[in-house]
Amino acid sequence: ADGMAVSTQTERVARVRRGVLELYISDHPLDCLTCAANGAMAPVHDRMPVMLPEQTWDFWLDPSNTDPAAMTELLVPAPSEVIRMHPVSTDVNNARNDGPHLIYRIEPR
Repeated sequence: ADGMAVSTQTERVARVRRGVLELYISDHPLDCLTCAANGAMAPVHDRMPVMLPEQTWDFWLDPSNTDPAAMTELLVPAPSEVIRMHPVSTDVNNARNDGPHLIYRIEPR
């Protein structure tokens, strides 16, 4: 599992996901851009995926952008209000596991 689910099935979202997955820094492909954790994520981990606001998608994907500083300004933690968390199976801890069940809510033991 890639650790993040995007439930919106639109071409625009698919294009953004392809753009993020195709990003290369120093000739090393990145699976997921990360930043410091926001207040919601900090109790769980010190890093979190960069979550670009929809109003920045076109700017991020524009191939004519040549200003690394402007792009870097987007690599910040998302507001805590956009994060929803719930307990999931410990199956997520094994990279061999894959499937939609990995994001289903479970009752904590």
